[in-house]
Amino acid sequence: MFVSYNGMDRPAVANLVRALRDLDVDLFFDETNLLAGRHWQGDLIDALNQYDSVALIYGPSGLGNWQKLEQGIALNRQARDPSFHVIPVILPGADLTKTPLGFLELNTWVDLRSDWQNGVRALAAAAAGTLPDDLANASDRLRQEVNPYRGLGQFREEDAAFYFGRHEASVALSEAVKENRFVAVVGGTGGGKSSLVRAGLL
Repeated sequence: MFVSYNGMDRPAVANLVRALRDLDVDLFFDETNLLAGRHWQGDLIDALNQYDSVALIYGPSGLGNWQKLEQGIALNRQARDPSFHVIPVILPGADLTKTPLGFLELNTWVDLRSDWQNGVRALAAAAAGTLPDDLANASDRLRQEVNPYRGLGQFREEDAAFYFGRHEASVALSEAVKENRFVAVVGGTGGGKSSLVRAGLL
């Protein structure tokens, strides 16, 4: 996991890095991974392209200027490769009302403000593409209690369990995608096109 952060929040990030390394997470952290005498910008870009995920740390100082560039590279890679995970991580003391997260709001966060220990464990598991067993069980319980109605919002991949009533359309779209390189989904505004693609097809 590549660690992207604002240098103003370095002490808190260093604590997080130590906690993750205690859980055997393979990390790229510039303070310990950049070699002296090398072109550090190039090394950062190479690391962003080599690691399986990136933790975009949002702390009390917000997103730093160089961090915003890393965010752009990471989100661009995720758009081309959905298996690459961009994980927003909210540090204690962060104020999300100061600087909007923009496209990062589309990804599931790890929020360390209220539960540091479980948040670190969830982040470590996310680096491996899993959930800790006890958190997975808690997630299952929460899923049973959650209101599945999304109002005017679209259903996403993670909402597929709540996506009902479009089975025939989902199957038809799936078959069309298997047979054609280009498939257009057209319809009126609010008709459910995005939900069909995201929750029904993906």
